[in-house]
Amino acid sequence: MKKELKQKANFNLDTCPSKVNRRKSKQSAIHKILNLTALISLVIAFAYGFVLQNGSYKEMLMPFLDGKTTNLVSSKPNLYEVLNDKNELLSYCGIQEQIGYGGPMTIATEVNLNGEIINVFTLDHKETQSFYVKLINNNFFDQFIGMNVNSLFLPEKDIDVVSGATISSVAFTKTIELTSYFAGRNYLGFNIPEKLTKWKFGKNEIGLILLFAFAFLAVYKKKKILTSISLGISFMFLGFYLNASLSITSFGSVLLGYLPDFKQHLIWWLLVGVSISSAVILKKNVYCSNMCPFHAAQKGLVLISGMKFRLPIKIQQIAKHTSKFLLWGCLMLIFISSNPTLSSFEPFAIFFSLEGIGIQWYILPATLIGSIFISDFFCKYFCPVGRTFTYIIKFRKSVDLLYQSLVTAKK
Repeated sequence: MKKELKQKANFNLDTCPSKVNRRKSKQSAIHKILNLTALISLVIAFAYGFVLQNGSYKEMLMPFLDGKTTNLVSSKPNLYEVLNDKNELLSYCGIQEQIGYGGPMTIATEVNLNGEIINVFTLDHKETQSFYVKLINNNFFDQFIGMNVNSLFLPEKDIDVVSGATISSVAFTKTIELTSYFAGRNYLGFNIPEKLTKWKFGKNEIGLILLFAFAFLAVYKKKKILTSISLGISFMFLGFYLNASLSITSFGSVLLGYLPDFKQHLIWWLLVGVSISSAVILKKNVYCSNMCPFHAAQKGLVLISGMKFRLPIKIQQIAKHTSKFLLWGCLMLIFISSNPTLSSFEPFAIFFSLEGIGIQWYILPATLIGSIFISDFFCKYFCPVGRTFTYIIKFRKSVDLLYQSLVTAKK
């Protein structure tokens, strides 16, 4: 009898509907405040990065010219005369910006009066650091020294492209080409014809389109075998062959407007554009469910180990918020620095190419060990990409509900 009374008392105190509702209402209010605070902080960070991160080209250039003086002769694009202490013209130095894999790169190219490139300086760049280091280690910039300003600058023909950093190689080459052509035509008297940008469309682009088509088929047929095949193909094609996984850097580039040339980087546009469009238009996260190569790797590890360990419910409830915090932190860093690559902590690239920096070397083994025991360990608790798609789909559904309510109100 006493036990029954005690159970009833506990029910009245802990599980009565009014108390549960009050607790849920309080939690909902806290979540709304936290979400609003996070949104406001992101807006402030974006404004800070946009307004305060602009430097003077001349100030950026001076440390590279060994005390020589400069005289601006063109502002669109920026071109300087480089003068000695007797005010005699030595060379021209032009500065150009191009969008690479991670964002804009600012390159200074110095040409002598004979039209030969004598120096190439990286004034600023927002490329993924591992890609940039690869260019440096392969002496990529040295090959431009001695080239004439009227060279064709054709990647893979005139210029050796660094494998694994193709987008970066092409973008840097284009930047140097534009400066050389401008100085050659307008100040050195070279007859350089206009060069049209050609479409880069080949087997890789066709392969990605076919992969997307198969992934959409798997989503709408809802057959596990099709999903498994799609992930298996993505594991090899997107992972090892292209090493082109989506990351928070991709979303950061879109938010900051760092969009690479459409004709030359169609792979990037297809991967990012179609993935986001499917979330916005179809309200389906096709990429994470059927195309993410790292998701495929985690599925494979659990399949091999045969383990499906589940975290306790309370830990799951706490852990599910981790990806929210990581997404907020990444976006804060991206906006404040105006550099999407600084936030890249995901182990995607390092898993498929064994090339990464800093913390990625520690995150990868921890993630792989976790994935042996817990299905989709990284995807569930740490991936900012999946969380971003979740928010995109939620926003789209909210817009639909708002539209439906407005239509109902009019009736």
